[in-house]
Amino acid sequence: MQQIPLNQREPIFSLNDPKRLIELVNLLLLKSVNSTTKKLLNLSYLLEFLSIISNATIISRESTTSISDVYVEKAISLVNKNFPNISAASLAQMIGLDRSYLGKRFKKVTGMTLQTYLKNYKITQARHLIESTNLSLLEISQRCGYQRVDSLARTFKATYGLTPSDFRLQQKELLTL
Repeated sequence: MQQIPLNQREPIFSLNDPKRLIELVNLLLLKSVNSTTKKLLNLSYLLEFLSIISNATIISRESTTSISDVYVEKAISLVNKNFPNISAASLAQMIGLDRSYLGKRFKKVTGMTLQTYLKNYKITQARHLIESTNLSLLEISQRCGYQRVDSLARTFKATYGLTPSDFRLQQKELLTL
């Protein structure tokens, strides 16, 4: 995991087609791990999952570092420092640019919209808290800028294919393998 260039400071990766990633998560959830054969099969799914994320992260970093833009770098830095209380409009205001103009620059440099980046950042932070703490979903929702727990749950399920509770349970089960 330490070799994957994905961390709390830079928690974003971009996939054009997340179908295989979702399929792998579902395969991991469906397979019982009673036998050595099934444990090895699940391990192969997990390694493929990590490989896809690692590759997407590397490609994402290469695309963002190949075109340098001081405003985009400043925006990303401000998101990291002011998360979760930041919106595209407040971000643009802090930088001193029109929101629409910052959005266009951001899309050109990163390949994703500013709104998508903010959404991905929020859900990735929530995922990190779900898998690394015992905080309640209400507290995680509040820390990650979601107004309600069901908003977090809906976004989480759409992103990862699982409810936050099911994801937390899956993580605990993986740790006991």
